[in-house]
Amino acid sequence: MLFAADENNKVKFLSYQDNTDEVFFKEQETWLETLKQKKEEGWKTSLGIQNIHVDSSDKGSLQIVIKMKLEDMEVTNRITFPISKGSGEWKLQDIPFEKITEGPLHLYYQSSHQAFINDVMVDLSDIIKLYSDKFDWDVDNLHVKLYKNIEEISASTAYPQLSGVAIPFVSAKFLLQDQYSDMNYNFMKHEVVHMMLSDLTNENAPDFMHEGLATLVSHSVIKDTSGKPQLDWKNAEEQIKVVLGNTPELVPIEQLNDLNYTADGVFIYNVGTLITNYLIQTHGFDKYLEVLKLLKEQDIVEFSHPNRTQIVFERAVNALEKIYGPIDELSKGYIEYYNKMR
Repeated sequence: MLFAADENNKVKFLSYQDNTDEVFFKEQETWLETLKQKKEEGWKTSLGIQNIHVDSSDKGSLQIVIKMKLEDMEVTNRITFPISKGSGEWKLQDIPFEKITEGPLHLYYQSSHQAFINDVMVDLSDIIKLYSDKFDWDVDNLHVKLYKNIEEISASTAYPQLSGVAIPFVSAKFLLQDQYSDMNYNFMKHEVVHMMLSDLTNENAPDFMHEGLATLVSHSVIKDTSGKPQLDWKNAEEQIKVVLGNTPELVPIEQLNDLNYTADGVFIYNVGTLITNYLIQTHGFDKYLEVLKLLKEQDIVEFSHPNRTQIVFERAVNALEKIYGPIDELSKGYIEYYNKMR
């Protein structure tokens, strides 16, 4: 299995995954694709097995170690999966989660989350309802998984380190350790936007749109006196000033396709947030929704497609031009808007 991962042999790698668990199987497919992407961004990766424990002739566990290195940064993450043997072959299974379901939300958690899982369920359900109402999001099934440590969630996604991630059309994952805090709530507000935007655009939104909308919405949504989340774009005004202060260079939209998360992660978030805020503040939220509807008309480009990033970016530029006019004029508009704000 690990040789198959090193060689990016998807068929072989997936043959060792439990395909009776549809969500986990799709997550593992994305795991392999993400690992390949990280290699292309310059990360050196190595995979190994630290422990194998066999409980019986058909049950056991397997601890996988993932090392990722980029220049002077080196990270080691570990995760232990159950394994089982059926039809003569050992299969990797998802870590042992408990699960509760309410409406479209399927929430997976571990024993350490039991004390506050009801609060998480209420907040996530409220966020989903708010986004559904405001964005006309017809959410079907949303799978959310909670992880108890940074190594576990990072290893499950083939990232060096993260606290939250959205896997389009599959699941969202969050780090939730000893307590449930405002920071966890903010991560949930952010990542659920990614799941929604993937649905609303057939995953035809490029990185700057994804991170821009997710960041702007997460700062615009606050709880009212009754504890229910409300969306008001004015709530993000102070954060926009902070983002602008941390963004010395405002580049034209047409240049944003040259960026990647490893080299330009913070810049993608900042510029994406500023552009999204500019579009909504100066042209209105309804026009922004028109862009998403145009992208929804396009087919999904598979994550493994070698030209996926370019195709999605060009589709987004075309949609922006149809709604707002020539992209170079739109770029000038947003840059002038923020230069005046400075």
